[in-house]
Amino acid sequence: MGHTAFRRAPFNRMIQAYNETGNLPPLPEVSSLEDFREKYPASGKNDLRRTSKRFIAEGRLKGSYIISTSGTTSEPLVLGHKLWEDTSEGTYPHQFVVQLMTHVFAEDDVVINLFTPGGLGFLYEGACRFLEPIGVTILPVGLLDSLSGNPDVLTIFRDLGLNTVMGAPSSVVQFAKEAERRQIPLDIQKIVYTGEEFFPGKKEIVSRIWPNASYYSLFGAVEYGFAAINSPEMPEGLHEILEDWYFVETDEDDNILVTDLTAPLLPVIRYRIGDKGAVREMPGTENRHGLILEGRSDSSFNITGNAVSHKRVCDAVGAVTKITDSLQIILETDDDGRDLLTVAFAGSVHDDPTLMERVRAAVATIPEIAEGIDRGTLITAVAGGESQKKNWRNKTGNIIDLRGRQPAADGEAD
Repeated sequence: MGHTAFRRAPFNRMIQAYNETGNLPPLPEVSSLEDFREKYPASGKNDLRRTSKRFIAEGRLKGSYIISTSGTTSEPLVLGHKLWEDTSEGTYPHQFVVQLMTHVFAEDDVVINLFTPGGLGFLYEGACRFLEPIGVTILPVGLLDSLSGNPDVLTIFRDLGLNTVMGAPSSVVQFAKEAERRQIPLDIQKIVYTGEEFFPGKKEIVSRIWPNASYYSLFGAVEYGFAAINSPEMPEGLHEILEDWYFVETDEDDNILVTDLTAPLLPVIRYRIGDKGAVREMPGTENRHGLILEGRSDSSFNITGNAVSHKRVCDAVGAVTKITDSLQIILETDDDGRDLLTVAFAGSVHDDPTLMERVRAAVATIPEIAEGIDRGTLITAVAGGESQKKNWRNKTGNIIDLRGRQPAADGEAD
């Protein structure tokens, strides 16, 4: 178990602000970390969803910017915020931009924004919003499909001096390969990403094409925004937490709990985000902390920058096969940097000649998976029991993610 420094006064100020709105039942102030944990038990997405539904029914999200989770791991969660209502010194938006200017971006950077626009998301537009006050040159491309019919666009990027690529790792790989295919030399110095780990197989491809690039990781979620940053001058994998605005804990099972002190419309207090990790002190600082991410804690996996649940895949497959038990998902990276998602059954897949085709079609009905297939960053496969792998406990787990490491011998996985 671990935690960042708990600051009672900012938390109580936030609680006072919530109580003044009258939108929620009275929330208690706290006197200490122990009192905080006693009065506020750990919460999850279902708790936040109940409040969200009530706010929507009562019209309490009016006047806010509406965003939503994808709905690939559970029912979509609708939230609202007024993040940019006040950007004066001392506010979260101001301090977040300062943190980015200190550790990630410079005013002379030319940044391509490859996050996916559309839907009820905020990542694509939000990135443009926080880049603008930094003063960088913004190239808001979004979907790379928009480049396919315009061979001159990459030449424009070169002439503009593009040096920073921002997006999910799969989009970064796709863009790098497109630049290589068209033989357009781009002097990329920075890769800024979020959504999932930049797995070694993907990084190897990007580093071959752009050998001078350094990697910067942003950690956050739809529910609470960006909460931590990792840059090359920090220890690898250790994300410095914006502690003025986030209190982060880990429980006895290493589950991460986040308390959002920015006072969003829907309180995020001791919120289980679905990831495991560890809180560590930042080297060379006094009482500043970082977060090491250690993978998902729920039955889901990250693909194309989004979380998809094991149950969602089982439901899609079960609809066409009536088989949902003993189904394993194996994730790997192929030689071209694409994600390879294999659905492995416990039995044989050769008894039914149409099974593989039907399963692949069913998996492709999941929007985030379909997006990766359409963009060419994800391929799917179907296999039988001979391909199922065991985890380090010698059990056949629901999800075996081999993208961050080499598969172990004899069909075992770390």
